[in-house]
Amino acid sequence: MIEKEFLIQSFDKLEVIPITLKLVGKILSIEYNLEEISGLSAFKERDRNRSRKDNLWKDNCFEFFYSQKDCPGYTEYNIAPNGDWNCYTFSDYRRNMSISEVIKIPDITFYKKQVTAKFWLKNTKAIEIQVCSILRINDKLRYFALKHNESKPDFHIRKLFTNL
Repeated sequence: MIEKEFLIQSFDKLEVIPITLKLVGKILSIEYNLEEISGLSAFKERDRNRSRKDNLWKDNCFEFFYSQKDCPGYTEYNIAPNGDWNCYTFSDYRRNMSISEVIKIPDITFYKKQVTAKFWLKNTKAIEIQVCSILRINDKLRYFALKHNESKPDFHIRKLFTNL
């Protein structure tokens, strides 16, 4: 088991969200502690009929990217608070995006201001990650990540991934 704590920071560097990553076998859990985030829009209730959807990043969304070390390709998971999700693979920076098959549909739970997202990974050896979230705060989208590009939020930049 691997357990690590990180802070994801807003692009404007005004707020941080403590997160805890737990990797057990091929199951990665990411716990987001949103207690210090004021003005956060209410999450939509979890839908029993959650489904695979595009464009989840246009509202509250939790994202996770991972790749093998020294490999240009990567996988992106998206999950919304209501349980809608998607998973994509890329051969390189934003290239050849395709829908990815998953071992199991990602899961999300939340209690008050604690959110836990679970992802089932195909490979967990020598991986690099980027953990992000897009949150509607005071009716404006805010972008949080482990590391940010200087010019604009872009979670796909591989040099910003972190070793797990």
